[in-house]
Amino acid sequence: MPQAQKRIPRELLFAAAATCGLLMALAVHIITSRLGLGLASAWREEGVSSLDPLRSALAWWLIAAAGGFGGFASAVLMVDPPRRGRARALVEWVAALAFLILLAGAEHYGTGEVGIGAKASLNAGFAALSLGALTACIGTACALRTPPR
Repeated sequence: MPQAQKRIPRELLFAAAATCGLLMALAVHIITSRLGLGLASAWREEGVSSLDPLRSALAWWLIAAAGGFGGFASAVLMVDPPRRGRARALVEWVAALAFLILLAGAEHYGTGEVGIGAKASLNAGFAALSLGALTACIGTACALRTPPR
């Protein structure tokens, strides 16, 4: 008689997947702000360029995509008890490695964009947190809409 596999409760699964998506969105925010594509690019105090609104919009889309994709991918990988196949194990390891590299890259770059005031930087951080949380929850909810097999 095969042993029944226990499933993760959906509330815990949702919280874990949304947290992974949020962390990915915040890591992308940190990296993009350090590369000059931050949310606060449009609020630069000196050296204003005509491309600053475009950079800010690109940062919004990158953060939203990272949060949504991170929540969706995490939920999909956690929804089923892992079937120990080589393909499934490879996907899990690649996803975990990509997640760790992204977080390590965010730690390496640090925060802060040149020419951005403290208030604008703080507001951009809160906006990134809110946007990342929203899109991570939406991505997770989309992944969990299909009933488990």
